[in-house]
Amino acid sequence: METSFRDTFLKAVSAMGLSLAEEQIKAYETYMELVLSWNQKMNLTAITEEKEFIFKHFVDCLLILQAAQEKGLSFQGKKVIDVGTGAGFPGIPLKIAEPTMELVLLDSLKKRTVFLQEAVNTLGLTDTTVIWDRAETAGHRQELRSAFDFCVSRAVAPLPILLEYTIPFIKPGGYLISQKGAKGEEEKEGAQKALSILQSEVKAQKNTELPVLGDKRVILLIQKKGEISSKYPRNVGKPEKNPL
Repeated sequence: METSFRDTFLKAVSAMGLSLAEEQIKAYETYMELVLSWNQKMNLTAITEEKEFIFKHFVDCLLILQAAQEKGLSFQGKKVIDVGTGAGFPGIPLKIAEPTMELVLLDSLKKRTVFLQEAVNTLGLTDTTVIWDRAETAGHRQELRSAFDFCVSRAVAPLPILLEYTIPFIKPGGYLISQKGAKGEEEKEGAQKALSILQSEVKAQKNTELPVLGDKRVILLIQKKGEISSKYPRNVGKPEKNPL
């Protein structure tokens, strides 16, 4: 007998020490179906098999929530921005798990933001805003700069580049929670100059593995210590071509 989405997902999140209501589990399944439906007309994910989707997208994103909770950090009632969200990862899975957060989904591709708005509407996500913009320009917008308690990011850019994309959005005292693969430790060592320039510090690091699949993950909790120079982020393309 084939294991249902509910049983597979519930077993995984229970093993992580997380608790979800039935309507939340249903929301994840609806979201998966929506991603896979839209994926037939635009490139949202290369992962289409159900079990792999559950672990490589949903459980993977929830590792961020688990890492935050273990360090006494909560998304409850907080302002969170997901920079380079793509198909909504990790922002939407985090929002389903913690509905009280105020979420901004930022992506540079117009057609992806059309999908994201459809997902927000279909899932009935409140206090969730979709923005079509690049991080380099959005980071200078008055309503977004230094406005967020948390920034979350998954598979966007190497850490020195990612820091310049994300730190401008965060309030002093707030956190970037960056999920990296096996090279996360190496990226951290290569980002010391960027951390210094951008008034930031790695406060905690969680080395873990994706349940069942065993893929290595390094989750970095990076705190913004103070205000940064108004010249950051630099113009479009500069952070990538010439990392700090």
